[in-house]
Amino acid sequence: MLKTFLHIKIRQARKSDLPAIKNLIAKFPGELLPHHLPPVSDSMVAVDASGKIIAHVGLDISKSGFAEVRSMVVEKKYHGRGLSGMLLQRLEKNAKKKKCWELVAVTNAVKFFLRQGYKPSKKSAVLFKAL
Repeated sequence: MLKTFLHIKIRQARKSDLPAIKNLIAKFPGELLPHHLPPVSDSMVAVDASGKIIAHVGLDISKSGFAEVRSMVVEKKYHGRGLSGMLLQRLEKNAKKKKCWELVAVTNAVKFFLRQGYKPSKKSAVLFKAL
């Protein structure tokens, strides 16, 4: 169940948001890559009443219509309030408008994405190698 936030607005990201998005991502070192963000045209942000960016999520869309959910981050103070789910729903709605036919999430938040209706892939596995 999603909780409502009267003082929070979810909107399309803008180029001018990039420094704030990178600063937010930098608060989670080792979890997200601030130097490889999806295009702002394929990203959503949540802003508080003062206009501060408190959350971000983006899409990395291939030409074939396949897309990866990228760089989902929520300010720690807002964790556990349903904001990630609200952001993801808006992102998915925009993905449909952009003719995406499948979304994938490479994530450490597996339980969250399972609750949102994502399923483990039978086609592939995520593999990594520490160097």
